[in-house]
Amino acid sequence: MNKLNLKKHQVFACTLVFVSSFASQAEITSQSDSSFTVTHSFVSNKSISTARHEFGHVGRWWTSEFTLSGKGNNMYFNSKGMHERMPSGETITHLIKTEKADNQWTWAGTLGKLKNEKVNGEMKISIKERHHQTKITMKYTVTSDLLVSNQNWPSYIDNMLSVQMNSLKKSLNNR
Repeated sequence: MNKLNLKKHQVFACTLVFVSSFASQAEITSQSDSSFTVTHSFVSNKSISTARHEFGHVGRWWTSEFTLSGKGNNMYFNSKGMHERMPSGETITHLIKTEKADNQWTWAGTLGKLKNEKVNGEMKISIKERHHQTKITMKYTVTSDLLVSNQNWPSYIDNMLSVQMNSLKKSLNNR
């Protein structure tokens, strides 16, 4: 009986270590009267090339609830930025690529319900190899004079990025 309990504890401990290796880290990393930054990251056991490839197929993992068309698979990246195909055939640009450095990309633009607000947004994505694993970090900064009267924006963006990163993590782990 003691050996059985010991075995259960070992299995539980191994499971806990395995699951925690996929845990996301998320937080509102800075906030003032005119800006806030939300940062989300997770570590995957997939290769950096697999992670970059999956990230590039944003339509596979972007969730429908945070689109204007109502369909996550309408989202796509091209050399200019992140876009969404609307049912009418129109294309909406959410983010415009401004910079690409070593395994880091920067886009300017707004996401979700902030699309129609007077805000400036900057999204930085980092996909880096880390001890035979891949760390993916999404950092989004919003600047606006309207932030004082819209205190729910940081938690909205925090939730939106959390949902997207969890969806990306799930999609990546299925590859």
